[in-house]
Amino acid sequence: MIARIQKRPQWQRVIIFAALVAAVIVVIFIITLGVGYIGVNAGPRNQSIAMQDTLTVREWAILPGDDAYPAALTIDPDGNVYTGSYVNGAIWRITPDGVVTELPRTRDSFGAVTGLVWADDGLYVLDRKNALGEAGMRVWRWREDTTATLYNEDTSNRFPYDLARDAQGNLYISAIVIGNESEIMRLTPQLEMSVWWKAPKKTSITGLAYQAATDTILAVDTNASDIYAIPAATPADSTLLYHNVVNPAPQLDGLIAAADGTVYVAALGLNRVAALSPTLDLTYLAGAFRGSSRVAYDATRRRLYVNNWDQRSLLADQMLFVKIDVTPKLPFALDVIEWK
Repeated sequence: MIARIQKRPQWQRVIIFAALVAAVIVVIFIITLGVGYIGVNAGPRNQSIAMQDTLTVREWAILPGDDAYPAALTIDPDGNVYTGSYVNGAIWRITPDGVVTELPRTRDSFGAVTGLVWADDGLYVLDRKNALGEAGMRVWRWREDTTATLYNEDTSNRFPYDLARDAQGNLYISAIVIGNESEIMRLTPQLEMSVWWKAPKKTSITGLAYQAATDTILAVDTNASDIYAIPAATPADSTLLYHNVVNPAPQLDGLIAAADGTVYVAALGLNRVAALSPTLDLTYLAGAFRGSSRVAYDATRRRLYVNNWDQRSLLADQMLFVKIDVTPKLPFALDVIEWK
């Protein structure tokens, strides 16, 4: 065959050579994509592990279906945990024994649940409406004896993230604004919505928690993994409660403030969960999660609940200008950290 090619005119030989080079490039490209796909989607489903001898960690509750994506957590005084789907809008109640029940009317009412807060008068829901769609948010109150009540809707250029509630019934919403700014909105019991606190430049405020002992909102800057303390009455007096000095930053995310002064926080960048002591020492409690972004604490049973799902499955990985879909490692689940 080579001899026949050599007998052809030069212009034909050039075309044949270019075609062979192109074929080799295509084969290499396909092989590379195949390796990339296997690298992204192959491998076992990670199981979380305790990082302290005084702790255990285990899978606690499995959520039904392949679109649960549990992006929010809260807990009621009886120890029931609530989580909501960032994809289908369903909200589940999980008893302390791990029994999962889908709450009625939630799947049809909400679009993309990104924040939950339990209160005596109902379950407050922060809804992004569309998981990967346009900006905007809705705030709802859900009660078992009524339909979901729409409290407020915002159609501006804000992407909501988390929800907190203070002792006076004010709701706080962390939002990332198009243009790389962050702020916290406040929704009063009179349903008045306003910008309550503007974050410093180049921050990405995500997780929120209310610290009752100090009447303070705690807010996480995921970019730097710093934690701000913002007095509910005087937000202008905000201070930097915890300053991260580790590089690269562990990407702290959702958090909860316990009554003893301990702050439990998810470290999404490391797939770990940590405790920030009242003396501001950060200790990692458990790791090897598939994606840990929210926590809920049950002081009575001394349990720390963690959402555990590979969150990058919501977005395709980019490789050689081609997007590779990431298959979530099912089932979606919640894990629990317990003290021995």
